[in-house]
Amino acid sequence: MEIRQLKTFVSVWELKSFSKAAKKLFLTQSSVSTQIKGLEDELNCKLFIRTTKELNITSQGKILYKYAKNILRLEEAAKEEVKPENKEFIHLATSSIPSAHILPEVISEYRKFYPNINFEIEVDSSEHTIVNILDGAMEIGLIGKKINNKRLICEEFYSDEIVVITPNNKYYQKLKEENVNFERLIKEPLILRENGSGTLNAIENIFKEKQLKKDDLKIIARVNDTQTIKNMVINGLGISLISSLAVSELVRDNKILTFNINKIKERKFYIIYLKNNQINDVGKKFINYLKSI
Repeated sequence: MEIRQLKTFVSVWELKSFSKAAKKLFLTQSSVSTQIKGLEDELNCKLFIRTTKELNITSQGKILYKYAKNILRLEEAAKEEVKPENKEFIHLATSSIPSAHILPEVISEYRKFYPNINFEIEVDSSEHTIVNILDGAMEIGLIGKKINNKRLICEEFYSDEIVVITPNNKYYQKLKEENVNFERLIKEPLILRENGSGTLNAIENIFKEKQLKKDDLKIIARVNDTQTIKNMVINGLGISLISSLAVSELVRDNKILTFNINKIKERKFYIIYLKNNQINDVGKKFINYLKSI
Protein backbone atom coordinates (compact mmCIF):
# COMPACT_ATOMS: atom_id res chain seq x y z
CA MET A 1 0.00 0.00 0.00
CA GLU A 2 1.52 3.29 -1.13
CA ILE A 3 0.77 6.92 -0.33
CA ARG A 4 -0.02 7.65 -3.99
CA GLN A 5 -2.63 4.87 -3.99
CA LEU A 6 -4.28 6.31 -0.88
CA LYS A 7 -4.33 9.80 -2.42
CA THR A 8 -5.98 8.37 -5.51
CA PHE A 9 -8.49 6.38 -3.45
CA VAL A 10 -9.45 9.43 -1.36
CA SER A 11 -9.81 11.61 -4.48
CA VAL A 12 -12.03 9.07 -6.22
CA TRP A 13 -14.43 8.89 -3.28
CA GLU A 14 -14.49 12.62 -2.50
CA LEU A 15 -15.15 13.47 -6.15
CA LYS A 16 -17.43 10.43 -6.64
CA SER A 17 -15.74 9.85 -9.99
CA PHE A 18 -12.75 8.03 -11.45
CA SER A 19 -12.49 10.49 -14.33
CA LYS A 20 -12.63 13.59 -12.11
CA ALA A 21 -10.00 12.10 -9.78
CA ALA A 22 -7.78 11.40 -12.79
CA LYS A 23 -8.13 15.01 -13.94
CA LYS A 24 -7.37 16.38 -10.47
CA LEU A 25 -4.29 14.17 -10.03
CA PHE A 26 -3.06 14.63 -13.62
CA LEU A 27 -3.35 10.89 -14.28
CA THR A 28 -5.04 8.83 -16.94
CA GLN A 29 -8.30 7.16 -15.97
CA SER A 30 -6.73 3.75 -16.57
CA SER A 31 -3.93 4.64 -14.13
CA VAL A 32 -6.51 5.54 -11.48
CA SER A 33 -8.36 2.26 -12.08
CA THR A 34 -5.08 0.32 -11.85
CA GLN A 35 -4.19 1.92 -8.50
CA ILE A 36 -7.63 1.19 -7.03
CA LYS A 37 -7.46 -2.40 -8.33
CA GLY A 38 -4.03 -2.75 -6.71
CA LEU A 39 -5.45 -1.65 -3.35
CA GLU A 40 -8.39 -4.03 -3.68
CA ASP A 41 -6.08 -6.94 -4.53
CA GLU A 42 -3.76 -6.16 -1.61
CA LEU A 43 -6.67 -5.82 0.86
CA ASN A 44 -8.63 -8.68 -0.69
CA CYS A 45 -11.88 -6.71 -0.77
CA LYS A 46 -13.93 -4.41 -2.97
CA LEU A 47 -13.64 -0.71 -2.16
CA PHE A 48 -16.19 0.71 -4.60
CA ILE A 49 -19.40 -0.41 -6.26
CA ARG A 50 -19.66 1.11 -9.75
CA THR A 51 -22.84 1.35 -11.79
CA THR A 52 -23.59 3.26 -14.97
CA LYS A 53 -25.22 6.03 -12.92
CA GLU A 54 -23.25 6.35 -9.70
CA LEU A 55 -20.29 5.37 -7.60
CA ASN A 56 -20.80 3.98 -4.09
CA ILE A 57 -18.30 3.00 -1.43
CA THR A 58 -18.37 -0.36 0.36
CA SER A 59 -18.25 -0.78 4.13
CA GLN A 60 -14.58 -1.81 3.82
CA GLY A 61 -13.99 1.28 1.69
CA LYS A 62 -15.45 3.52 4.40
CA ILE A 63 -13.01 2.06 6.94
CA LEU A 64 -10.06 2.55 4.60
CA TYR A 65 -11.18 6.13 3.83
CA LYS A 66 -11.07 7.05 7.54
CA TYR A 67 -7.53 5.70 7.94
CA ALA A 68 -6.37 7.05 4.58
CA LYS A 69 -7.39 10.61 5.54
CA ASN A 70 -5.41 10.34 8.79
CA ILE A 71 -2.38 8.91 6.99
CA LEU A 72 -2.41 11.71 4.42
CA ARG A 73 -2.75 14.34 7.16
CA LEU A 74 0.15 12.79 9.03
CA GLU A 75 2.20 12.82 5.82
CA GLU A 76 1.55 16.55 5.47
CA ALA A 77 2.32 17.12 9.13
CA ALA A 78 5.62 15.24 8.82
CA LYS A 79 6.62 17.37 5.84
CA GLU A 80 5.82 20.52 7.79
CA GLU A 81 7.69 19.47 10.92
CA VAL A 82 10.94 18.44 9.24
CA LYS A 83 11.15 21.76 7.40
CA PRO A 84 13.41 24.45 8.87
CA GLU A 85 11.53 26.52 11.46
CA ASN A 86 8.97 28.43 9.44
CA LYS A 87 5.98 29.69 11.34
CA GLU A 88 3.09 30.66 9.09
CA PHE A 89 -0.08 32.51 10.03
CA ILE A 90 -3.71 32.05 9.08
CA HIS A 91 -5.54 35.39 9.31
CA LEU A 92 -9.03 34.59 10.48
CA ALA A 93 -12.05 36.79 11.16
CA THR A 94 -14.95 35.15 12.98
CA SER A 95 -18.26 35.90 14.62
CA SER A 96 -18.79 35.12 18.31
CA ILE A 97 -20.34 31.62 18.24
CA PRO A 98 -17.68 30.00 15.99
CA SER A 99 -14.90 31.73 17.94
CA ALA A 100 -16.09 30.51 21.33
CA HIS A 101 -17.62 27.12 20.56
CA ILE A 102 -16.17 25.73 17.31
CA LEU A 103 -12.68 27.12 16.77
CA PRO A 104 -10.96 26.12 20.06
CA GLU A 105 -11.39 22.40 19.41
CA VAL A 106 -10.82 22.75 15.66
CA ILE A 107 -7.55 24.66 16.05
CA SER A 108 -6.32 22.30 18.76
CA GLU A 109 -6.84 19.30 16.47
CA TYR A 110 -5.48 21.12 13.40
CA ARG A 111 -2.21 22.05 15.08
CA LYS A 112 -1.58 18.40 15.89
CA PHE A 113 -1.16 17.94 12.13
CA TYR A 114 0.38 21.37 11.41
CA PRO A 115 2.29 22.52 14.54
CA ASN A 116 4.06 25.32 12.66
CA ILE A 117 0.81 27.05 11.77
CA ASN A 118 -0.23 29.95 13.98
CA PHE A 119 -3.45 31.96 13.93
CA GLU A 120 -4.32 35.63 14.01
CA ILE A 121 -7.99 35.80 15.01
CA GLU A 122 -10.32 38.79 15.15
CA VAL A 123 -13.75 38.32 16.75
CA ASP A 124 -16.69 40.56 15.81
CA SER A 125 -20.24 40.33 14.50
CA SER A 126 -20.99 38.47 11.27
CA GLU A 127 -21.53 41.84 9.54
CA HIS A 128 -18.12 43.20 10.59
CA THR A 129 -16.49 39.88 9.70
CA ILE A 130 -17.86 40.22 6.16
CA VAL A 131 -16.44 43.76 5.96
CA ASN A 132 -13.02 42.50 7.14
CA ILE A 133 -12.93 39.95 4.33
CA LEU A 134 -14.18 42.38 1.66
CA ASP A 135 -11.56 44.94 2.72
CA GLY A 136 -8.79 42.34 2.61
CA ALA A 137 -7.98 42.84 6.29
CA MET A 138 -8.40 39.09 6.89
CA GLU A 139 -8.16 36.10 4.54
CA ILE A 140 -10.83 33.74 5.87
CA GLY A 141 -14.08 34.49 7.69
CA LEU A 142 -16.48 32.36 9.72
CA ILE A 143 -20.02 33.70 10.03
CA GLY A 144 -23.47 32.61 11.16
CA LYS A 145 -25.49 33.56 8.08
CA LYS A 146 -25.45 32.84 4.36
CA ILE A 147 -24.69 35.79 2.15
CA ASN A 148 -24.89 36.49 -1.57
CA ASN A 149 -22.06 38.74 -2.66
CA LYS A 150 -20.44 38.56 -6.10
CA ARG A 151 -17.01 39.16 -4.59
CA LEU A 152 -17.23 36.37 -2.00
CA ILE A 153 -17.33 32.59 -1.89
CA CYS A 154 -19.63 31.39 0.90
CA GLU A 155 -19.52 27.70 1.87
CA GLU A 156 -21.33 25.86 4.66
CA PHE A 157 -19.10 24.06 7.17
CA TYR A 158 -21.10 23.52 10.37
CA SER A 159 -24.69 23.34 11.56
CA ASP A 160 -26.43 23.87 14.88
CA GLU A 161 -29.91 24.79 16.09
CA ILE A 162 -31.49 27.81 17.72
CA VAL A 163 -33.15 27.15 21.09
CA VAL A 164 -35.14 29.31 23.49
CA ILE A 165 -33.38 29.73 26.84
CA THR A 166 -35.10 30.82 30.05
CA PRO A 167 -34.23 31.21 33.73
CA ASN A 168 -34.40 27.96 35.67
CA ASN A 169 -37.04 29.01 38.19
CA LYS A 170 -40.47 27.71 39.24
CA TYR A 171 -42.34 29.90 36.76
CA TYR A 172 -40.46 28.60 33.71
CA GLN A 173 -40.24 25.07 35.10
CA LYS A 174 -44.05 25.08 35.14
CA LEU A 175 -44.16 26.32 31.53
CA LYS A 176 -41.81 23.52 30.53
CA GLU A 177 -43.96 20.94 32.32
CA GLU A 178 -46.99 22.30 30.46
CA ASN A 179 -45.06 21.96 27.20
CA VAL A 180 -46.09 25.44 26.08
CA ASN A 181 -45.63 26.26 22.42
CA PHE A 182 -43.28 28.83 20.94
CA GLU A 183 -46.02 31.40 20.37
CA ARG A 184 -46.83 31.39 24.10
CA LEU A 185 -43.22 31.44 25.24
CA ILE A 186 -42.17 34.32 23.01
CA LYS A 187 -44.60 36.63 24.88
CA GLU A 188 -42.09 36.71 27.76
CA PRO A 189 -39.57 39.59 28.16
CA LEU A 190 -37.02 39.06 25.39
CA ILE A 191 -33.27 39.72 25.11
CA LEU A 192 -31.85 39.74 21.56
CA ARG A 193 -28.48 40.11 19.83
CA GLU A 194 -27.53 43.34 18.08
CA ASN A 195 -28.09 44.18 14.41
CA GLY A 196 -25.51 42.54 12.14
CA SER A 197 -25.32 39.38 14.25
CA GLY A 198 -25.68 36.03 12.48
CA THR A 199 -27.68 34.79 15.46
CA LEU A 200 -30.11 37.68 15.10
CA ASN A 201 -30.42 36.93 11.39
CA ALA A 202 -31.39 33.32 12.21
CA ILE A 203 -33.85 34.54 14.87
CA GLU A 204 -35.49 37.00 12.47
CA ASN A 205 -35.99 34.15 10.01
CA ILE A 206 -37.78 32.23 12.77
CA PHE A 207 -40.02 35.23 13.50
CA LYS A 208 -40.79 35.49 9.79
CA GLU A 209 -41.73 31.81 9.55
CA LYS A 210 -43.90 32.17 12.66
CA GLN A 211 -45.43 35.40 11.24
CA LEU A 212 -44.37 37.37 14.29
CA LYS A 213 -43.83 41.14 14.14
CA LYS A 214 -41.36 43.01 16.34
CA ASP A 215 -44.22 45.11 17.69
CA ASP A 216 -45.73 41.91 19.12
CA LEU A 217 -42.59 41.19 21.17
CA LYS A 218 -41.47 42.48 24.58
CA ILE A 219 -37.86 43.25 23.65
CA ILE A 220 -36.20 44.59 26.80
CA ALA A 221 -32.57 44.63 25.58
CA ARG A 222 -30.31 44.22 22.56
CA VAL A 223 -26.83 43.04 23.45
CA ASN A 224 -23.69 42.54 21.34
CA ASP A 225 -22.22 39.83 23.58
CA THR A 226 -23.49 36.26 23.93
CA GLN A 227 -22.06 35.79 27.44
CA THR A 228 -23.86 38.89 28.68
CA ILE A 229 -27.15 37.59 27.28
CA LYS A 230 -26.65 34.24 29.05
CA ASN A 231 -25.89 35.99 32.35
CA MET A 232 -28.99 38.16 32.00
CA VAL A 233 -31.16 35.08 31.46
CA ILE A 234 -29.54 33.25 34.41
CA ASN A 235 -30.39 36.24 36.60
CA GLY A 236 -34.05 36.18 35.59
CA LEU A 237 -34.23 39.28 33.39
CA GLY A 238 -35.94 37.50 30.51
CA ILE A 239 -35.64 34.83 27.84
CA SER A 240 -33.57 34.69 24.67
CA LEU A 241 -33.00 32.69 21.51
CA ILE A 242 -29.48 31.42 21.10
CA SER A 243 -27.33 28.82 19.40
CA SER A 244 -27.45 25.53 21.33
CA LEU A 245 -23.63 25.35 21.09
CA ALA A 246 -23.42 28.37 23.38
CA VAL A 247 -25.48 26.95 26.26
CA SER A 248 -24.63 23.25 26.56
CA GLU A 249 -22.63 23.74 29.78
CA LEU A 250 -25.33 25.92 31.35
CA VAL A 251 -27.96 23.27 30.59
CA ARG A 252 -25.74 20.56 32.06
CA ASP A 253 -25.27 22.64 35.24
CA ASN A 254 -29.04 23.34 35.47
CA LYS A 255 -28.48 27.10 35.34
CA ILE A 256 -31.02 27.62 32.56
CA LEU A 257 -33.85 25.81 30.81
CA THR A 258 -34.09 25.26 27.07
CA PHE A 259 -37.16 24.92 24.87
CA ASN A 260 -36.84 23.51 21.37
CA ILE A 261 -38.55 25.30 18.49
CA ASN A 262 -40.60 22.94 16.36
CA LYS A 263 -40.23 22.86 12.57
CA ILE A 264 -37.28 25.23 12.49
CA LYS A 265 -34.38 24.55 10.15
CA GLU A 266 -30.89 24.08 11.49
CA ARG A 267 -28.81 27.19 12.02
CA LYS A 268 -25.77 26.98 9.74
CA PHE A 269 -22.29 28.48 9.82
CA TYR A 270 -20.29 29.48 6.76
CA ILE A 271 -16.73 30.01 5.56
CA ILE A 272 -16.24 33.12 3.45
CA TYR A 273 -13.28 34.37 1.42
CA LEU A 274 -12.66 36.63 -1.56
CA LYS A 275 -13.45 34.99 -4.89
CA ASN A 276 -10.55 36.55 -6.77
CA ASN A 277 -8.03 36.44 -3.94
CA GLN A 278 -5.37 33.78 -4.35
CA ILE A 279 -5.39 32.17 -0.90
CA ASN A 280 -2.06 30.47 -0.19
CA ASP A 281 -1.70 26.73 0.41
CA VAL A 282 -1.80 27.23 4.19
CA GLY A 283 -5.19 28.91 3.97
CA LYS A 284 -6.54 26.38 1.46
CA LYS A 285 -5.59 23.47 3.71
CA PHE A 286 -7.38 25.05 6.66
CA ILE A 287 -10.52 25.70 4.59
CA ASN A 288 -10.54 22.07 3.43
CA TYR A 289 -10.05 20.90 7.01
CA LEU A 290 -13.02 23.00 8.21
CA LYS A 291 -15.21 21.54 5.48
CA SER A 292 -14.25 18.00 6.53
CA ILE A 293 -15.18 18.25 10.24
